[in-house]
Amino acid sequence: MANAQIGNLAVSSVNASFALSPVVYLVTLRNVGGTTCHINLNGAATTSHFPLDAGESIELGLSTTSSVQAITASGTTTLDVIGVEQW
Repeated sequence: MANAQIGNLAVSSVNASFALSPVVYLVTLRNVGGTTCHINLNGAATTSHFPLDAGESIELGLSTTSSVQAITASGTTTLDVIGVEQW
């Protein structure tokens, strides 16, 4: 069975970052708060990056991603992060 890296990211109008293990190859991001956040991989997020609305999730296959970055236009939300490591 593969190991998982699990955590959450408190997201606000200031860029927030969640570091991923180098062996994570698949990550699920779930916005469990009430505010849309914008996500980016490996670099600072801005409000022009991919929007993840409240209550939505996305699953991404990764190759060389070291972090998930997120930001809101205003307000706060929480982003659940579940990374699956290769075995």
